[in-house]
Amino acid sequence: MVASHYTHWRDQGNPADPYTVLARRLPFEQWCRCPDTYPLWSNPQATALCTPRIPPTRAEAQGSPEGATIPVPASELSERAVATLDEVDVVATTDDLLQVYRACLRRLGIEPSMTEALRDNTGQGLQSDISPATRDWLLEHNSIDTALYDKAARRGSQLADAERAASIEPPPQTSTRGQPQQPTIQP
Repeated sequence: MVASHYTHWRDQGNPADPYTVLARRLPFEQWCRCPDTYPLWSNPQATALCTPRIPPTRAEAQGSPEGATIPVPASELSERAVATLDEVDVVATTDDLLQVYRACLRRLGIEPSMTEALRDNTGQGLQSDISPATRDWLLEHNSIDTALYDKAARRGSQLADAERAASIEPPPQTSTRGQPQQPTIQP
């Protein structure tokens, strides 16, 4: 997740945004220890779930369309993030994205197309390995995000399993006269 944030800012960020400048100037190993990028590498998902945002003015939007945030005290971050995640109806990780997307459509009364994904949603990535020291550093500073990911993965897996089961239709049953019968649903 943190590497994804870094590559997003490095490769696609607004050139006027300070986070983009830092991502383009610093290698990943330094960027994820930089105090100026702290909200991007320390529990960024938990922060995004529960941090109130102040919309930018038109002039501010040129630099960053995300607007300013109101910091959440570290002591409240976990509780607020879990509570917010629990309020979301459909939660998953990208591992089950296609099945979850189909389940969302069905909940809206739309029958999804059964086509497969055209391509993986991947970027260029870091293009280098993460050192064990940086990995340990990030794990230490992202324990809330790790717990949220595990919770989202469990919920998404359950939804995806239900979607996969729903998409497997039994063949129509045939009566003794050769006419198809409607399958019966048993509890």
